[in-house]
Amino acid sequence: MPYVKVPEFKSNDTISADDFNEAFSSVQVVCDKLDGSNFSDESLGFDEIPDEVALTKNDHLASHRHTFSGATVNHSDGLPDPFSDFTLDLYAGRRLQDFTHPKNNNITATGLTGGEKFIIRASCRIYIPDMGARTYYDGVPAVIKVGLFQFPGEDSITSGSINANTKRLRSTEQHFRVAFSGKVPSASSGSQEAKDETGLDLDPRDRTIDLNWEYRDTRGDLDSSSKPGDKYDHHDPAQNGNKLPLGGYFSYTTCYLYEHPVIGSPNSTQSFGILCYLSGMEVGIGGSVSSDAGGSDGCVSPKPLPGSITNGSLHMYQVRR
Repeated sequence: MPYVKVPEFKSNDTISADDFNEAFSSVQVVCDKLDGSNFSDESLGFDEIPDEVALTKNDHLASHRHTFSGATVNHSDGLPDPFSDFTLDLYAGRRLQDFTHPKNNNITATGLTGGEKFIIRASCRIYIPDMGARTYYDGVPAVIKVGLFQFPGEDSITSGSINANTKRLRSTEQHFRVAFSGKVPSASSGSQEAKDETGLDLDPRDRTIDLNWEYRDTRGDLDSSSKPGDKYDHHDPAQNGNKLPLGGYFSYTTCYLYEHPVIGSPNSTQSFGILCYLSGMEVGIGGSVSSDAGGSDGCVSPKPLPGSITNGSLHMYQVRR
């Protein structure tokens, strides 16, 4: 590795002005040739360099780092899926804060010219709760989609706004789903058939859905004088999470290289942010997404509970050669 050699000064020696100037003249020659292009950010993390240090200064970056946490991601069934249309890279739907654009996260570069390149890094932790999707035998757990999107011409984003030029950055898209889901407990197994077959003294439940094998828990509808205290158990997915322990924790991370176009009329301001979409839970045969429970309704049905994002982080820095 090249280095600059300077004369060695020993302790207690007298140093003349000429000796000092001679020793550091070679260092000054090197320093005069240094500028910002001699340093590379790739080897230095943003957490290691204070913002005021010249090495990280870049007039283009209105916001080079954005962090967010505790973002709620509501179930989005019925809303447009930002990831669904694979025939078009543009997304003209609304950026709803609690459904698709949590915490309105974004980083921005301004005053861009053609050919400039930037690296955008994004990461977050994702949690999907166990929503009881397997209460009915063919239920399917929900899936969350996460990806980086580009917002041309915007340095801030209003919740619910639309930008027809919003671009899906397909290479950054990832999908997450828990492999298994809990089953909300019920007493529906106490059927007349089970009583006849086992000879046990079971309290049969009403067959109210299907004449073949489906039953509902009727506890709570019985006469309180004959069956005191015989009440249904709620087992509400929203309130009894400890009985549904199969929620999923995931890590999302991505890196994207953006090059500002040379031709055309690209907007000199570009923002980037994470969008997500939580949906797809199938409650299975006979099920419905509701809050009803107990009595003739049986156990609580699956619920589309919200997911959450923590430790969200977006970084953006210019590629300089």
